[in-house]
Amino acid sequence: MRNNFLKLALAIAPLLLAATHAFAQEPEKLRAEDAYRYAAADTGSTIEIDWFVEPGYYLYRGKMSYESGSDAIVLGEYALPTGEPHEDEFFGVQEIYRDAFYVSIPYSVAGDLPETVDLIIKSQGCSEAFGFCHPPQTWTETIRLVARNDDPGKITLGDTFGSFGGGANADFLPVDEAFEPILTALDGNAVEVAFRVADGYYLYKDKITARADSDIAQAGILDLPAGKLKTDQYFGEQEVYYGDVFGKLSIARATPEAMDLDIELGYQGCAEDGICYPPVKRTLSVSLPAATAVSALSAVNTTAAAAPMVSEQAKLAQIISGSSLLVVIGTFFGAGLLLAFTPCVLPMVPILSGIIAGEGKDVSAARGFSLALSYVMGMALIYTAAGVAAAAAGLQLQATFNQPWVLAVFSGMFVILAAGMFGMYDMQMPSAIQSRLASISSNQRSGSVIGAFIMGAISSLIDIGGSCHRNSVIEFL
Repeated sequence: MRNNFLKLALAIAPLLLAATHAFAQEPEKLRAEDAYRYAAADTGSTIEIDWFVEPGYYLYRGKMSYESGSDAIVLGEYALPTGEPHEDEFFGVQEIYRDAFYVSIPYSVAGDLPETVDLIIKSQGCSEAFGFCHPPQTWTETIRLVARNDDPGKITLGDTFGSFGGGANADFLPVDEAFEPILTALDGNAVEVAFRVADGYYLYKDKITARADSDIAQAGILDLPAGKLKTDQYFGEQEVYYGDVFGKLSIARATPEAMDLDIELGYQGCAEDGICYPPVKRTLSVSLPAATAVSALSAVNTTAAAAPMVSEQAKLAQIISGSSLLVVIGTFFGAGLLLAFTPCVLPMVPILSGIIAGEGKDVSAARGFSLALSYVMGMALIYTAAGVAAAAAGLQLQATFNQPWVLAVFSGMFVILAAGMFGMYDMQMPSAIQSRLASISSNQRSGSVIGAFIMGAISSLIDIGGSCHRNSVIEFL
């Protein structure tokens, strides 16, 4: 009993922090120009539009289009990125965009190249949080064009970059300007993979991939330097790159002749100010000289191409999103049974036994089952509330709780509590509170369903404060 009060306090504190953070991040009711922001820029042959959709809002893929406002600029065929399926009360089944995405539009020039072009952007979106749709929007964005014979290295942000749409004036670069991939042949069997990372941006090391698009050559392991450790709100603790980064990609070839090789690079990065770009794939060509070594492609080390590790959280998320209801119920029912055999659950057994035994020796099986079900439902409610609070917080709680100072605080608390259990000091609750709790506990032994529910809820709060269940809940979330 003397440790339960402190355990309860330790359990409630993270939940309150998560709930406070979730409340602070509740979506606001925004105007269309504030809810759907964009940045448009000319790269020399294409116009790239980077969209940033505020949390709680989404854009319809089928209601987005682009037109040129100048006769001298003819827009080519463009493909909108694939959205996520969504069914709402306004337009039925649709593809929608959330968070960040980009659109690349090729164009040609009819006659002389003008200094600017007016891009007419049509779109429509809705607020999921507030249950309303904005009317169809038409925005005209004036974009400064880049001359075809200009040196890209001499182009400044003010010369090439249009302002953010919707009235905002932030300075987020298009993804191809924030992260510029470069391929250089070192010899016939190795390619240097480099990235120019703009100031104020960083690239995730484990998101960088390389794949050769050829039947006579394969890419081996991409050797990258060590990055800087960074803990962010998207992926927890990661190795990231600032500035320029250079890696070496080995190439296995079935023929020694010189050749041009297409390599598909995958990467993802973020801006320090909080915008995270979606994963990007770009295909670049590199000219390889004659090879000094030729090998059978089947012998290539394909470790880099192996399937990436999937976390337990991701596996559970895949089951929830891609499986039938029966599979989901069966999976979590089996996981619950396994958790019932962990040491964390053992303290619950005498509590529940005492509640059922309080009915007396003539208690029926149906009465015992109803009390046990009520007790378990009380525990389930608290764990569900903790999961909802963690999801609403929108952060990686596992990364948050694995920070050194958090681990040090919990470790110190457990050392202090262990010292009390070994008799180094006596820690007791005030006698008035002990008497009140004893009275409540005696009343619960009468076996009321509501009392069993309350005891289950209190037991789960105390149990979350324990080391093993605290870690298991954090891992599960």
